[in-house]
Amino acid sequence: MNPESSDRKHRPQEFLAIAQDEYRKLAELGLPPPETAAYFTQRARLVLESRGRAYLKMKTNPAEAVEMLILSGALEKSDVRTILKDQLDRLANSGNEEEQGALVDICKRLVSPTAEGFRKRDRQP
Repeated sequence: MNPESSDRKHRPQEFLAIAQDEYRKLAELGLPPPETAAYFTQRARLVLESRGRAYLKMKTNPAEAVEMLILSGALEKSDVRTILKDQLDRLANSGNEEEQGALVDICKRLVSPTAEGFRKRDRQP
């Protein structure tokens, strides 16, 4: 069986799950739902594309990849904690201090009280 064909079979379900999540987010904010499914399809496509780019980047720059996923809305904080823990464990053995520092920075911003923590880089004197 071709693995690509099995991936394609799951893609509509993934689109539906993302669309349902977006609908839920709009409802929580008290916003009316979009009049067509085009919004959900476009949003799901953007999330999936961002997720794909981030996963490709995960091997070369995991800190940037995780940040891309968070900003795109492709990951919830609980998912991010798991990914960050896995990446920090992997990097602990690699000795790459620059990547370790970047992941630690993301961890600090994750616990910041506002989403702005991801949009503004911490300035160090």
